[in-house]
Amino acid sequence: MSPLTPWIGAELSAALLDTTINDTRTLVWKNSTLASNSLRQLIAWRRDQYLLVKFYNPELVNHEAWLDDEVSHQRGDDINILTFDEQGTLLAGLNIKQPNGLAANVPFASSDRPRFPVEELRGQDWHTGYKNLESIDACDAWEIGRFVRDLSRKDPTMRRATLSLGLCTARYVTATENQKTFRLLLGDLDPNVALGAFLALDVPVVMGETSTLELPDDHPLAPRYRAVPTAPFMVDLRDTGFVSETRWKEIEGLLSTDDSELEQSLDAFRARIATTLPRPSRLVADSFPVSHDDFYAEFTTRNKPLISDKEQRILRQSKILIAGCGSTGGACGMPLLRSGAEHIALLDPGTFELNNFNRQEASLNDLTRNKAVVMAERMHGVNPHAEIEIYPEGFVPKRARTMLTSVNLIVDAIDVTTNSGLEAKFALHKTACELSIPVVTAYDIAMRQYIEVFDYRRSRKPFDGRLDNTSLDDANAVLAKLLPLKALPKEIFPVITSRASDPSLAFPQLAMTANLLSAVIVPIAINLLMKRRMPKQMCFDLLTMTRTNDQRVIAAIRRILQLPKLGRTLSRAKKG
Repeated sequence: MSPLTPWIGAELSAALLDTTINDTRTLVWKNSTLASNSLRQLIAWRRDQYLLVKFYNPELVNHEAWLDDEVSHQRGDDINILTFDEQGTLLAGLNIKQPNGLAANVPFASSDRPRFPVEELRGQDWHTGYKNLESIDACDAWEIGRFVRDLSRKDPTMRRATLSLGLCTARYVTATENQKTFRLLLGDLDPNVALGAFLALDVPVVMGETSTLELPDDHPLAPRYRAVPTAPFMVDLRDTGFVSETRWKEIEGLLSTDDSELEQSLDAFRARIATTLPRPSRLVADSFPVSHDDFYAEFTTRNKPLISDKEQRILRQSKILIAGCGSTGGACGMPLLRSGAEHIALLDPGTFELNNFNRQEASLNDLTRNKAVVMAERMHGVNPHAEIEIYPEGFVPKRARTMLTSVNLIVDAIDVTTNSGLEAKFALHKTACELSIPVVTAYDIAMRQYIEVFDYRRSRKPFDGRLDNTSLDDANAVLAKLLPLKALPKEIFPVITSRASDPSLAFPQLAMTANLLSAVIVPIAINLLMKRRMPKQMCFDLLTMTRTNDQRVIAAIRRILQLPKLGRTLSRAKKG
């Protein structure tokens, strides 16, 4: 990044936040760290943008005395959040402020405290019916406003700037180190702008009545409030957390999109958000009136006595990593969560395609979205207390040990149809073996679910020595080494034979086969977490289960007759 706009006379080291996303850079400063001239120029820049949209009365603000007065009324602890381009040009900004004279231990609901700017305009009656305001200290409330953007810019960088500004603002006020400072945000904005921003960021918001205001002629913002209907709003920052952070990661990915794809990506994002219902705010609804422990006790009460108290405790405390959130991995997450797992890591670099919908849990709104992100949102909708880690980059071999830190069990559902997938799969097992972490791996083949358990607390070779990293170039050859003949139903034989000559052919997969794994993953996980011995291999076949005895005999004979041809195909693959 180039030096910032020349009139920003603040040391970068004084920034409370400094975030670069693609070609935008967002910084957070307290007023006290900005030089007086810098603050003056910032207010002048904001004024000039407001004049372009006729928010200000130019006769009242177009002179030096007005600027002097504005600078003199700035509190040192008030905050400016500013977004720049790569040349250091200011693109967008907003500020977060409080009135003078707020005292500690005075509830926000008190009528005796100093009023925020929005309350000077609209009074306090608009928020008297909201819940929990008596328990919020007025010193933890801040007004967010003065959102301004450079109206002369229409380029992709400008499109990113407003989203970057909103994203960085959300992350700053919810950062762990700031949770004792920021609890309540309020303000007064065009409701379409405010609702759109909060909905995009997945932040619950409550809004008062929308109306214009008749301000005195000597008020500089009289033109704005007379012409543009606005609404007071309020956000309880406790309503953010994991669900919002999931959306923020998605937005960060959008902002990293190339210029050529940005418009299309943003349009798709906006179209999906437009059909999403906003989450309720605890200011109008008691989201979770019970503690985490009380919630968990009620959540798992129907597990008893099928899952013992000890098993439940171990399941709750253990961290389970699911590598691959498509067919088999996607089938595992929800049963584990519903059974009481609360520490889950989800890894998948893939996005949902229409051809996934025949077997994977997704809707049309999820097209092109990352599978781990979508799965995390669904899981958090069931248990909002669960700690879900998301790795939309998938399993990265170079970061293997970091990703497996504190993991107690791994579900390996990594796609093996690409070289990168094979490399990731081998690295996952190699590191799990070194760290003595058990791995459950599964394959949905026709209507047969084949499951293999690698308990690396007892076995000291990845894949029990059947595979090494020198033989990962050919997916067919790898599968031939990993899958025994008993894992292959005769219905898949023609596909395997065809793939021998054309490896690009996709394997057919069905929903019911993937869901077979969901039916057994919980007892497998509990047994491994309880350090019990498990069968190394398990095989479940829906066709076999639903055939008569005569049909089973006929199918078995046909399979035997077809085995020689398949054996020759697999033998060539193993050698090859």
